[in-house]
Amino acid sequence: MLEATEPAPWAPPRDAFYDAIAGLTASETVWFHDGLSHSDRDTEGLDALSDLGPMTLIGPEEIAHGLTPPRLDQGQMAADVLRAGGDDDTRLVYAYARSEAGGERRIAVAPATFGARDPVATATFDLPPELISTVTRLVLATGPSAGGAVMADGSLSRLPTGLVVPVTDDAIVSLTSASHYLREALEPWSIIREGTLPEIMQAPPAVLVMADHGAFTDEDQERLGAWIEEGGLMIRFAGPRLAASIGERFGAAEADPLLPVRLRRGGRVLGGALAWSKPR
Repeated sequence: MLEATEPAPWAPPRDAFYDAIAGLTASETVWFHDGLSHSDRDTEGLDALSDLGPMTLIGPEEIAHGLTPPRLDQGQMAADVLRAGGDDDTRLVYAYARSEAGGERRIAVAPATFGARDPVATATFDLPPELISTVTRLVLATGPSAGGAVMADGSLSRLPTGLVVPVTDDAIVSLTSASHYLREALEPWSIIREGTLPEIMQAPPAVLVMADHGAFTDEDQERLGAWIEEGGLMIRFAGPRLAASIGERFGAAEADPLLPVRLRRGGRVLGGALAWSKPR
């Protein structure tokens, strides 16, 4: 529940404040101002307070900038720097990541360049996916403020994923390829490494996706079983090759230990008692 909440700041009732000024008598005013215009009546209230007596206006030396949470954009980490307007300017954004020795370390810096009166500028970090996954927060290099630092969340993490492609897929470059839609679905969230099973398992990934893989050799089955026991996740998609391999290595009473359930061998049976001859 807490992770799903979003900040909802309450704006002060400025109009009610300006209405109350009309009933004041002569006084001395000290106004701590944030330098921003929040209401069309700001100028009216400033003039009214000036008419009541001496007034001291205390504002910031510089309008604070803000940062949006980091995001992935075309494989790169990016974040927006926000401001209330101004001249041409460049702000530096630091990226901090987890350190192997504990704590954090600064791993990158990126500029966000504003044009005249631009309210938003983007800082883009060109980092390898392995480093992006370790980023913990972004901080503005100058002008610290409550909005000048943001925490990174799990959306930056990209899991190393192995995609085992059928041999015949290498020659197929079309929408009928068994791996085409898997690749499209995985690319935004994963670091994909394609190849044969022995090639991928030389550096075991976190997730292994198989597009209609047939029978395993004894060596591959033993290696995959050990990898799964250590926490690896394997996703298998059934298809003609997998269906054809059922029963080749295991008898009718046995089950493939690398399948979550026993699959029925053969194709679909149409025309049975539950089949419809016409659409209903």
